[in-house]
Amino acid sequence: MSGTIFLLGATGFAGSTFLISLGKNLPQYHVVALTRGSSAASLEARTKSLKAHHPNLSVVEGTLEDEAIIRRESAKVDIVVNCASSDHLVSIRGILDGLEDRQKNTGSSPIFIHVSGYGLISDNSRGQPPGPSPKVYTDIGFSPNDCPEQNPHREVDNFIIDAATRTQNSVRTLIFYPGWIYGVGEAIGLQRTTLALRIYTEMAKQFGYVGTFAAGLNGMQNIHVKDCASALLIMLQAAIDGRADVGTEGIYFGSSEQPIIPHVEITNKIGDILHAHGTIPLSGSQPMKPEHASVLTEGAWSAMGGNLIANPQRLRKFGWEPVESRKLALMDSLPEELKVAIKEWEVLTTDNSPLLTH
Repeated sequence: MSGTIFLLGATGFAGSTFLISLGKNLPQYHVVALTRGSSAASLEARTKSLKAHHPNLSVVEGTLEDEAIIRRESAKVDIVVNCASSDHLVSIRGILDGLEDRQKNTGSSPIFIHVSGYGLISDNSRGQPPGPSPKVYTDIGFSPNDCPEQNPHREVDNFIIDAATRTQNSVRTLIFYPGWIYGVGEAIGLQRTTLALRIYTEMAKQFGYVGTFAAGLNGMQNIHVKDCASALLIMLQAAIDGRADVGTEGIYFGSSEQPIIPHVEITNKIGDILHAHGTIPLSGSQPMKPEHASVLTEGAWSAMGGNLIANPQRLRKFGWEPVESRKLALMDSLPEELKVAIKEWEVLTTDNSPLLTH
C-alpha cells in the first residue's frame, strides 16, 4: 500500500525523528511537509535538510497560522500526522476541516494522528512529590475530561475526539501522549533536542541559574525520542490496516519503564553542566525566585511543576516496547543533549531567533 502523508512539525525534534522512521519503514509513502522559513534561503536550507532525511518528500510553504493552506493540503490526503504544536487550535481546525472535505469528496475514512503530551494528566502539585496514593492514569477507558480542567491539551484533544464521533464526515483520530521526550535527534540540520531542555537552558541564560518549579520534588515519566517515533509508526501502521483503536478509544500513552526522577535531580545536573561550560555562574539548581516564577503560565506550572504518571497499555497490544529507553536512560543522555542544545542556542541567538518558539 502507498499514498501520501501530510506531516506538520517535520523540522521539530519528535517530528524529524518520525520522518526518518517513515523513510526507513514506509518509503513508498510520499510525505508532504509543512515548512516555514524566515527567508527564501532559510526555506531552501530546511527543504534540503528534510529531503536529505526522506527523499520521497515535497514541501508546502506555510506556518501553523495558515489555516487555509493546512485545510487544502489535508483535503488531498488520507493521512495527516501532527508533530507540531499540541495546542494550536487554528491548525487543528484546518486539519480536521480538510480531512472532513476529503471524506465528503472520496468516501474514504481519513486518519489523523496528533501528538499531545503528559501535561494533560498533571496533578498540579506545585513542585511537591506524589502522595502515598498517587493518581495513575491508563489509556484504556481514558477521557481528557478525567483530568483537571485547567490542564494543558484538554480543550484541543476534546475537539479532536469530537471530530471522530460525528455521525457524518467523521475522521479516524488517534492521540499520542508521550512523557518527557529525551535523547539527541539524528536529523542534522533540523531540531535535535527536546523543548523541555531548551526551556530550562533559555531560562538559565536569562536568570543566571537553573530554576526549579518550587521545590522541584515532582516528576514525570519519560521516553526516548526514537521510542516516540516507533510508537507513532506502530500507531500509523495499525490505523492503515484497520486494527487501531480510534476516536474515544484512540488514546495512546507512551513512556519508558525508568523510575520517575524528581525534577530537582534533573535540574541539578543541568545546572552543573551549564556551569562547567561557562554558560551560568552558579552550579546546581534552586527554586525560581518569585519575580521569575510569577511570569510563568499556569500551563507551564501544570506541565513542569506537577506529577505526571500513566500506565501505557494500548501500544503494548501492538508489541511496542521502549527499546531505546532501555539502552540509554534520561540522566545518562543529558550531557550530550546539553552539548547539542548549547550549540543550537548559540546558532539561534546569532540569527536573532527566539529559542522558545522553536
